[in-house]
Amino acid sequence: MLIYGGDGNQMKISSAQFGVEYVYDYEEVKTVNVTTVLTNPIGQHVVINTIKEMMWPIVDLSLQVIPSHAVLNEPVNISVSMLKGDDVNVTYIYGDASLPVKLTQHEILRSVQSHTYTVVGNYTITVIAANIMGAITMTYDICVQKPVREGMFTVITNAPIKFPDTLIVEVLYNGILIDYPTTLSIMVDYGDGHVVEEQLLPLDNNSVTYSFDFAQPGVYLGSVKLNNLASDVFFPLQMNSVELIENVSMSVLWQPLTPRNASPKLGVWAHTYALPMNRPIIYDVRKSKGSPAWYEVYTENLSSGMVNVSTYDESPIRVSMSEAGDYNVTVRVKNDLSHESVSALFTIQHTADLSPSALSTSSTTIPGKPKLFSISLDSECVDCCMTVDFGDGSPLTYFSSRTNTNASCGELGAKLHPLSIPLMLNHTYLEEGAYDLSVTLKNPFTEMMSFTKSIAVSTRHCHQPELYIENQRSSFLDAEPRYKSVLSTTYAYTVLVCSDTLMNSKRWKIYSINADFGYRVKEIELSSISTRVTAQLIYSINADFGYRVKEIELSSISTRVTAQLILPHLFLDLGYYELEYSVSMSQGVDGVPFYANVSTFIQIIRCAEGGLCKQVTGGQQINPTNQLALFALCLDFICTFPKYHWDILYFDKFKFWRNIPDQRRYIKGVYGENSQGIGVSEVLFLDYPQVTQFQFSLSFEVKSGTSSAQTGFASLDAFVNKLPFGGTCSISPKYVSSAEMPFYVTCEDWRDDNGIQKYEIYASHGNSTALVYYSSHLSNTQIYLPNGHLHENFYISVNIRVVDYDNSYASWSLGKVRVERSSMWHLYNGAHSLFNDTHNMDIVLQGGEIKEVSKEILRRAAMFGELSSLVTESLAEESTLATDFKSAGLVQTDWDSYDKEVMRKSFNVTGNGSFQEAWRKYDAFRNEVSKVRTTMITALSNVGTGSIESLSLVATALDAVTVVYPELDRRAQETSIEITGRLVDQLMERTVDTAQKELVHVATNIFYSIENAFQGSVSQLLNPISSDFEQSRVVWDYDTNLESREPWLDTGEAVHQTLDNLQNFTNSKLQKQSSHKVVGEGLANAEKISKAVLNNMVPGDLPIEIIRNDIQVFLSKEIPSRLTNKTLSSGIVKAEIPSLCDLQPQNCLKDDFQEKIVSLFNVALVRNPFLYKSKVQDFKDPSQLYDSSVSKYFSARFLMMREPS
Repeated sequence: MLIYGGDGNQMKISSAQFGVEYVYDYEEVKTVNVTTVLTNPIGQHVVINTIKEMMWPIVDLSLQVIPSHAVLNEPVNISVSMLKGDDVNVTYIYGDASLPVKLTQHEILRSVQSHTYTVVGNYTITVIAANIMGAITMTYDICVQKPVREGMFTVITNAPIKFPDTLIVEVLYNGILIDYPTTLSIMVDYGDGHVVEEQLLPLDNNSVTYSFDFAQPGVYLGSVKLNNLASDVFFPLQMNSVELIENVSMSVLWQPLTPRNASPKLGVWAHTYALPMNRPIIYDVRKSKGSPAWYEVYTENLSSGMVNVSTYDESPIRVSMSEAGDYNVTVRVKNDLSHESVSALFTIQHTADLSPSALSTSSTTIPGKPKLFSISLDSECVDCCMTVDFGDGSPLTYFSSRTNTNASCGELGAKLHPLSIPLMLNHTYLEEGAYDLSVTLKNPFTEMMSFTKSIAVSTRHCHQPELYIENQRSSFLDAEPRYKSVLSTTYAYTVLVCSDTLMNSKRWKIYSINADFGYRVKEIELSSISTRVTAQLIYSINADFGYRVKEIELSSISTRVTAQLILPHLFLDLGYYELEYSVSMSQGVDGVPFYANVSTFIQIIRCAEGGLCKQVTGGQQINPTNQLALFALCLDFICTFPKYHWDILYFDKFKFWRNIPDQRRYIKGVYGENSQGIGVSEVLFLDYPQVTQFQFSLSFEVKSGTSSAQTGFASLDAFVNKLPFGGTCSISPKYVSSAEMPFYVTCEDWRDDNGIQKYEIYASHGNSTALVYYSSHLSNTQIYLPNGHLHENFYISVNIRVVDYDNSYASWSLGKVRVERSSMWHLYNGAHSLFNDTHNMDIVLQGGEIKEVSKEILRRAAMFGELSSLVTESLAEESTLATDFKSAGLVQTDWDSYDKEVMRKSFNVTGNGSFQEAWRKYDAFRNEVSKVRTTMITALSNVGTGSIESLSLVATALDAVTVVYPELDRRAQETSIEITGRLVDQLMERTVDTAQKELVHVATNIFYSIENAFQGSVSQLLNPISSDFEQSRVVWDYDTNLESREPWLDTGEAVHQTLDNLQNFTNSKLQKQSSHKVVGEGLANAEKISKAVLNNMVPGDLPIEIIRNDIQVFLSKEIPSRLTNKTLSSGIVKAEIPSLCDLQPQNCLKDDFQEKIVSLFNVALVRNPFLYKSKVQDFKDPSQLYDSSVSKYFSARFLMMREPS
C-alpha cells in the first residue's frame, strides 16, 4: 500500500503491517488530496482518494484574570490567548447565574471579555476553547467580596511619648459588616532595616491593642492595614518617641567677609557681645540631651522695643542685622514634650565698608598739577580709621572718626585728620610715572578694607579710539534681516591706542526707523535685556583677601574692548531699527573727553509658515536594532522651536493600547537647516522585547511671528520585525595553542518568520572587535582567529549575530576562547607533521615490501628522537597545565551525558578536583601519543599476511620509537589501563542477564558487519548522517574534534568504541526507565542495525534515533576507506581463528553468553597480532577470560606489546 500525502511525500506499508495506525505529519495548514493505492503481485490495485483539510490545533492556551479576585459589582477582565489555532470558538462560563458567553476566535483577539459579579461568594471561571481538532478547558477560582473601606476601623495612639516609655496603638473595629476572610495587620519600621509586621486578628473582637518599645528616640513610621482578597485600605502611623531637652547653651559669633572661608569670631565689648552690622551673625545653640527639635528666636531691639520672632529647624542659626543698637536675643529650643531657653545681650555697631567705586577720579594726570580725589563710604563709619598712601613716597595721611584720641589709628605721634564723608583730597604728583594710590579703612568691629587705584602721570597724548560693528550695514535700505522669533547677538569693538584713558561710559541704543525715509522715530528701552562689555584689562590680586591691588600698564599695546547686544526672541516688533554703540572717555593732558559712536541697521521680519513635510499614515516595518526616524517638521526658516506633545503607545496582549512610561528617554531629535526631525531611539525596542506593535503620535504647534499658531497632529503605527529565536550556538575547543589553529562553531535550531540570512562571527579583545567569518549556516564550521589582530595568551570573546532577511539580528555569546602557546603545542605540531606525511607511507605499503615498511617506520622513529627534548619540557609543564586547563574551562565536563558513577569508578576519584587532575594527565599524554601509535598500528595492519619474521622486524622498528620516550609511554600506559579496565568492568558486571547477552551479541554482529563491509561494500556504508555525537562519546574522546582526527583506527578500536557507545547509552537509559524494557527495546533495535549493516544497508526508519545515529557516525567517520583493499580476506580470517572447542573440547563453553564473548575476542586476536601472547584457549572459565584477555585486549590499543607471537 502506497499513501501519497498530497504534499510531495509518500509512505509505503506492507500487508504484514496492515491494521496499524500511522502518523503522517504535515508542516503547514492546507487542504490536500490524499491518494491511497493498494497493489498485489498479480497487478490488481485499488485507488482511494480522500480530501483532508489541515488546520492548527489549539496550542498554548492561556487564561488571565484581572484583578485576581473581584470586588462586588465591579468588572473583572478575562483575557484568553493562544499561540496557534484555527477556527477556534471560546465559551466563557462565569460560575454564577449568568449565561455562558460564546465568542469566535476573531472576537477574543479583538477585545477583552468583562464580567461583573453581583453576589458575594467563591466562583470558578471556566473557559472552553474548541475547534474540530479538539477542545481545551481552563479554569480559574475567583473570590468575590465586598470591598474594605475607610471608616471600618479607627486607630488611636498615645504618641508622642517620652522616651523610653512604651507606645500604645489601639485599633477599634467599627462594626461595619465585612466579608471573610478579612485580616487586620500592623507594620512598624524601626528605621535601621528592621521591620516588624504583625497580624492583629481575623476580626473576632471589636478592638485590639499593640505596644512598641523603641531602643532610641525618634520618629517611627508604620501603618495599619485592613484587607481581604479583593481590596485593602491603609492607615498611616507616625509614632514619636521623644527625649526631653536638657542643658541648653548658646555662643554668638560673626563671620568676616574676607578672607573667604575665614573662621567665625566671638565679638566682645565691655560686658556684652559686640557684633558688626551687615555681617553674618551665628547663634551656636547646643543641648546635652533631647530629641530633634526646632528653634524659636525672639530678637528684641532694646532701643525701639520691637520684637521679631523666627523659627529655624537646625543649629547653628545664621542671621544678619541691618540696624545698629542694643539687642536681647532669646532662643527657645523645643520638641513635642519639652522646651528650654537661653538668652544673650549684644550690641550691633556700624562696619567700615569700602567698595571699589569709593575712589572717584580719572586715571591720568600731568606732572606738577594738583589732582582732586573723592572718597565715599558705603555706610556710616563709627570709630573708623582711614590711611591714604599716594604711592609716590610722600608721608601717609591718617583720618579718624574719633576726635579725642589717636589710639590704634596711625603711627604714634602722627597727625589725625577728621574723617568726613565724602572725603575730598588734593595731591600733586611731581614726576611722570605710574603710581598706586592705596586706601585702607578699619574699625574695631570689622576686618580691614583696602582699595588700590593706578594713576598714570604723563604728558603723552592718546589718539581717538576706533569703533566698529561686526557685519555693519551703513543704510536702512541695506538692513540686515533678522527673524522676530530668533535670538540674535550684535558685537561692537572698541580699539584703544593707549590705556592712559579712563572709559567713563559705554552704551548701546536702539532707535526705531521710519520705513520710508529712514529717520529715527523713537528710542527703545533696553533696561530689561543684556548688554555686556568685556575689556582686556589685567589686575594684580591680593593673595590673602582677594581684592584688586593694581591695574597692569598696557599703554604700549593696542587694547580691544568687546561689547555685546543680545536681543531675545520676540523683543522687537516687525520693522527697521538702528543699533548704536557709543563710548566716552577722558584724555589726561587737556581734560577734553574723547567720544565716538558707530551704528548698524537691521530689519525684523516674520517667520514663514511651517508644518509637517508629509502627513505620515499607515504602518511600517522596523528592526528592533535600529533607531527610527518618525516625523519631520518643514519650515522656511527655523524661527521658533516648535511646541510638541509626544506619545508612545504599545499594543499589549489584551489588545489594548497602553502608554510607555518615561517617554522622554526614548526621544531623539535631529535638526537641519530647514527642518526639525523627531525620532525614537533603538533603546525603546530593547527595553520592550516582547512588544511587536507600537504607535507613535505627535501633536505640534509652530508660531510664525505675530500670526496665529499653526497646529497639527500625526501618528504612525510601527510593526517590529521579530528577532531570530529558538536556537543555540556552541564552540569547540575552548582554547587553541596559537592563532594558526582553528576552532569549530555550530549553530542550530534558529528560526525566523522571514528566514535566516547569515551568521556573523565576531571576535573581540579589549576595545578591538573583528568580523572573523560569516556564512549562511554554521555546522561544525572551521574558523581561524585573524592574525595580527588578536594576540596569543589572551582570552578572546566570541559572539555570533544571527541575521534575518530584514537585517534584524539576535546576539549569542560563545564566551571566551583562550589563545596560548606552550611546548605541548610544539610536541603536537611535530607529531602532526608525521600524520600529514601519509603519502609516502601509502606508496611504501602499496609496494608490499616488508623491508621498505620497516625502514619507513625506523625513519619516523628517528624523527621522534628529535622531539624527546620537547617531551621533557612538556612534562615539566604539568603543574601549570592544570591551572591553564581549568581557567580555559576545558575540564568542566557535562556530567549528565554519561553515568557519573562510571566516571568516578573509572578514575577512582571522589571529587571534581581529582577528576580534573586525572583528566588532565590522561588527555595531555594520550592525545599526543595515541595518534602516532595508531599510525604504526595501521602500517602493521596493512602489511597483510606476512611471515612472523617480517612482523618481528616491523615490531622492532616500533620499539625504537617507544625507547625514545619511555616516561611518556609509562604515563600513558598507567592512565589508559585504569580507564579502560574500569569501563570494561562496568560492562561485565551488569546485573541484568538479558542486557549482558544482548549487548555482546549486538557488538559481535556489528563486528562481523564491519568485516563484511571491508570486503568491498564500504562505499554503500559511508553515508554521513548529522548527529550530536557528543552525547555518547567515550570519555577519552571528550572535547576532541572528530573531524580533525586522522582516520587511522584498527578494527579492534572500532569494536571497542562501538561497545562503549552502546554501554553509555544503556547506562543513561537504565537510570531513567525500567531496565528490562529499555534494554530489550534499545538492544533489539541495535541488533536490527547490525543485520542491516550485514546487508550493506544503512537503516533509516528505526525508532531509537540515538543508537542509529551513533553507529552511523561511527561507521562514516571512524573506518578509513583506504584500508578496504588491504584488509584480510574472510578466508584468511577463518583459517587463522583458533576454535576453542577444537583445541580443548573439554572446555567448550555451553552458555550462549560466554560463547559470544569468546567468539568476539577470537576475532579481535586475529585483527591485532600483538595479542597472540595470551590466547583464548588458555582460560578455563569466563572470569579468567575477563581478568586477562578482555583487560589486555582493551589496554593493548595503548600498550602496544612488543613481544609478538
